Amino acid sequence: MTLIHALLHALRLTLQYRKLLLYMYLLMLGLALLLVLPFYATITAAVGHSLEIDKLLPGFNYTVIADFLNAHGDIFSALLAQIQWMLPFYLLLGIFLSAGCMHCLVKERSTAGAFFRGGIRWFGPFLGLGILLGLLHLLLAGLCYAPFFLALSAGMDQIRNEVGLFNKLFAGAGLHLLLIPLLWALGDRARLEMVQAGVSVRKALPSSIFWIKTHFFSAAGLYILVGFFIYGIFSLSLYLQSESAADTGLMIFLLFGVQQLLVLLRLAAKLLRYAAMYSLHQYSSVTRFADL
Repeated sequence: MTLIHALLHALRLTLQYRKLLLYMYLLMLGLALLLVLPFYATITAAVGHSLEIDKLLPGFNYTVIADFLNAHGDIFSALLAQIQWMLPFYLLLGIFLSAGCMHCLVKERSTAGAFFRGGIRWFGPFLGLGILLGLLHLLLAGLCYAPFFLALSAGMDQIRNEVGLFNKLFAGAGLHLLLIPLLWALGDRARLEMVQAGVSVRKALPSSIFWIKTHFFSAAGLYILVGFFIYGIFSLSLYLQSESAADTGLMIFLLFGVQQLLVLLRLAAKLLRYAAMYSLHQYSSVTRFADL
């Protein structure tokens, strides 16, 4: 019952700390405006009030985009370079949001002051943890796909059966997908221990590995359920973007509202992950104490 109790408690915590969603949304909106406003100004200066962009209203059209870039590519070169430099800031902002959320959950506060203090206090340690987890993810992914790449490196003429090659690829992809929730759980457990006990990454990561090993099935099951929730959000987002045609003012407004709702749901998924680990930690501690 620990898994069910932890999941329900995580959902309640997500609703209880809904103010955090507002803080994260406003920060994400601010970063988005830094990219959108120069892009809008550049589009307006290049196209003006012509009907050239109206060809994109029914949906994405590669030919129209290619023709537009051929005609106005020089104007966008500096803007695209600026956008590339802004991408690292997006990743750093994600780390700041994670630090603020975990700090608020552990300290049981949802004020803006607590959120920003936590983001500033734990930004550096969470950045170091993120780098280590990224390297670990690359290592495990390499091991998952190693049989496929070894068979592929031998040359296509040495491959007798292409079905076996694709089976290696699918097996590696399946194992990789199973490892992702465990890596999420490992990272969130390390973040929780760092904030709760005030320990460094060097101490939190090995301790979290041992904790995941001890609570393997609970952590894996809980994070697989959370993973399905995140997958559903991204699938819904891709479906709406592919099927919706913003050909009227009302449809543009509705599509914008739906997209902002999906942004909030993605942020809620981040908060749900941390609340799930916090809840699982609490219920596992209570269960262990009751057993004693």
